[in-house]
Amino acid sequence: MNISIQPYGRVLRISVCVALVVGVAVGSYLFGVHTSAPKPEVITAAPQERQSDQSVIAERKPESTPTKPPHKIPMGVTEERRVSIKLKPPAFTSPAGCQCDPAPLDVNLSLVQEEGGRRVIASSPEGRIISALDVPIEAALIPESHPWAAGISVGYAKTPGVWIERDLGRLRIGGEALRESGGGVQGRVRLGWVW
Repeated sequence: MNISIQPYGRVLRISVCVALVVGVAVGSYLFGVHTSAPKPEVITAAPQERQSDQSVIAERKPESTPTKPPHKIPMGVTEERRVSIKLKPPAFTSPAGCQCDPAPLDVNLSLVQEEGGRRVIASSPEGRIISALDVPIEAALIPESHPWAAGISVGYAKTPGVWIERDLGRLRIGGEALRESGGGVQGRVRLGWVW
């Protein structure tokens, strides 16, 4: 008795490929072996608080459409945060014996992200900034972007192919060219969702 298992061999190869893809997807989801964008900071409104040493925890006031920055923002950098401070210099007596009570001063700060790090821009509408110091305490995590991917593929009939993809936010678009078993070339367009 001679039994052919040829049809079952093809089904077995397809089943193994499907099981492998599902296994990788489930494993990466369960064990965190996936690259996802960092979650945005939770920013809610909060009142100003004065501390015992007279320092102030600034009021937090998120704006969905912020106004124009109070100073120049260089090309190629992104303003992430804006801080506005009103400072009242203390009263003093001048050498000529005059009592001086200076008016409050406004100081504006912008935290900006440039390639590879963050910087601070300072200005004041009432005067000229003499010096400004930015002391990074903890390095911020700047997500590295890898929007392009390319590679090779092999079909179940051992037919080779090449593919390229690009992430556009949550969309992934791409294309693939593969050689058919008859010798022709087949093209495919890919569209996916990144999570």
